[in-house]
Amino acid sequence: MLLERFIVTIPEWLGYAQTVRIVGELGEFDVSIGGILVNQVAETGICQGEVWDKRSEVHAHYMEMIREEFGGRYKVKSVPVLPYEVKGVDRLLRFSENVLDLVDIESVKP
Repeated sequence: MLLERFIVTIPEWLGYAQTVRIVGELGEFDVSIGGILVNQVAETGICQGEVWDKRSEVHAHYMEMIREEFGGRYKVKSVPVLPYEVKGVDRLLRFSENVLDLVDIESVKP
């Protein structure tokens, strides 16, 4: 079974810069990357108010940068800001629905 590693980041400058660095360093060691998961994305319509509107603009900008930089090589998936903490089985299952298309389930079955 080939293990794929997924990079988890956030849609802000530091997250973007660290992702560029990490992808480069992992590439030097031929470590396979299965995809990039961008977490806590403030999306227009989900979050409301002046602060959230501005935050969603910033996040949209960095999502575009992440997709331009990595979209041709890796799956890039965004997970929106959730109104709850991902804690407990029920919420973890709901969260996992956001990321299932990143993983090839058949390749990880024992």
